[in-house]
Amino acid sequence: MANPRFTQKLRFINELRRIHADYVLLDLGAGSSFNVIDFFIAADQGIVVTTPEPMAIQETFNFLKIALMRKIMRQFKNQPEIAALFEQEAFTENIQHGATLGSLLQKIRAIDQTAGNTAAKLFDAFKPSLILNMVHSQEEVKEGIALATAAEELLYINLEFLGYVDYDDSVRKAVKEMRPFMIDNPKSKASKSLAKLISVGLQGKSGWKGFMDRRRVIRQAAEEAKNYPVNQMRESETICSVQCFYWGDCEYQNGGYPCPVRHLDPIFRR
Repeated sequence: MANPRFTQKLRFINELRRIHADYVLLDLGAGSSFNVIDFFIAADQGIVVTTPEPMAIQETFNFLKIALMRKIMRQFKNQPEIAALFEQEAFTENIQHGATLGSLLQKIRAIDQTAGNTAAKLFDAFKPSLILNMVHSQEEVKEGIALATAAEELLYINLEFLGYVDYDDSVRKAVKEMRPFMIDNPKSKASKSLAKLISVGLQGKSGWKGFMDRRRVIRQAAEEAKNYPVNQMRESETICSVQCFYWGDCEYQNGGYPCPVRHLDPIFRR
């Protein structure tokens, strides 16, 4: 489903909703393609993960803006005059020069009061969440707070800042070894901050309950680490390499390490 048609996406989303599970997680790729946007706005809860660098923050803001505009344009697909206003706003930079989507709502109400009220409800219903990743200092945490404030003032939406994950070299080591970093090193800085994010940011626990829940998450990761398989490179394994036939199109590139796509025929052997 690299480039599914819109009807295929709708069918896939409907099938996802029929799954008997407490939670279904979709790990969407980076960028603001319509495929990514459509799956994001179809979710009951959308979470954006970004880093505190200025360019990443700007891209995240733009992603939220386009997602909101696409969600609203669908609602007004049978009202071209209203939809055109949102379509124009989605791909312009006016919002960076003092304009807000609140002023856009006023324009819509001037055209059609009912449509304006409907749009306002869509703004209120769009409540994504934010997680900062690879945070080096408390100063960088402010970038998440600033983004949430900008979303409220300029996009007219409530962006909940759930928390952050500290930068930690042990994460890179775990990735190279193809192991979850919380299992590879449950007591690492990143593992502890993720445990805090889970208990406080996602589950809303605080105080003593939050502290105990964080310890429970870390202990659970330590227990699972005991039985987690160790990845050992063998001479017979297919090794990821630029010489692989699929290298240019593969999403799982990890040169020098065993190929994680086990269902493919071996293309390059060490």
